[in-house]
This record gives sequence, structure tokens and C-alpha cells, in this order.
Amino acid sequence: MPQPSVQLLGAYQLPLTQEVIEDVMATWYGRDRSVFSDEDQKEVQQRIREELGSTVLLDLELRDTDDRFSMEHFGQPDSDQAAWDERYLDLTDGTILGRSLDPPPGGSFRLLFYLHFVDTTKPLNTSYGPVAIPGVSAMPPELWRTAPYQAVD
Repeated sequence: MPQPSVQLLGAYQLPLTQEVIEDVMATWYGRDRSVFSDEDQKEVQQRIREELGSTVLLDLELRDTDDRFSMEHFGQPDSDQAAWDERYLDLTDGTILGRSLDPPPGGSFRLLFYLHFVDTTKPLNTSYGPVAIPGVSAMPPELWRTAPYQAVD
């Protein structure tokens, strides 16, 4: 029986566009901006940039997963941050197979999820052992279309 494997395909910086910042502001504070002065809005936007500046979309290839697989295992040592907004993709054509904590049937798939406060000096823990995060790249447009960021409230 094949052994489960995990390969990091990429780690991608969350693009902090004005649209993302506006969506996060709406999620955190509501859509009514009249409660904010111009100075308050600038401070809030800066806080969002600082807080989300280390948010990364991780793209993993998993093969031959077994009953040990659990999204609860995906995170970094000494961090309380958990995988967020996961998507399971087909390995061949990248179509979305599901968006839940439970993996799709079949045992082999791509996994995309966001992780906040990523420290690239620490590995990513997985159900099958740690995986190094060698660096963070700009997010390719096709991944942004597949996995746009949804703000955590």
C-alpha cells in the first residue's frame, strides 16, 4: 500500500488590494463608514495591512491520504493559527472538489488554505509530518480566482 505524501507546491502572499481591505473592514466593523473619521479609517486600514501582511495561501499536493488526515493537524509550531477557508482541488485539472474540513474521497488531491501569521522559519505541520516553507511568492492570478480571501470575523 502506498505511503501518504505531502508536497508544498507554493506559499503565496495574500494580495492586500483595496478590495480586500474594504471587505475585511466590512466584516470586522460593518459597512457603515460614517462612524469613522478619515483618520480612523486610515488607522483601521493600516491595522488590517499589518495583521494580514503575513497571511499566506498554501498550496499542497497530497497523495494516498489515509484515516490520519485531519485539517486540525495543519498549522505551525507554537502558533494558535489554524487553516482557514480550505479548498480541495482535483490534481489533474484543478477543479474544486470540496470546501470543508473533510477531504474528498479518493485520497489524492491538492489542498489550498490560508494561514495567518505565517513564520517561514518554521515548518508547516501536517497529518504526515512537517513540511518546510522555503519562502513566499506573489499569488498567481489563477489561484486568486480559485481561492479569493474571505475575511475572518
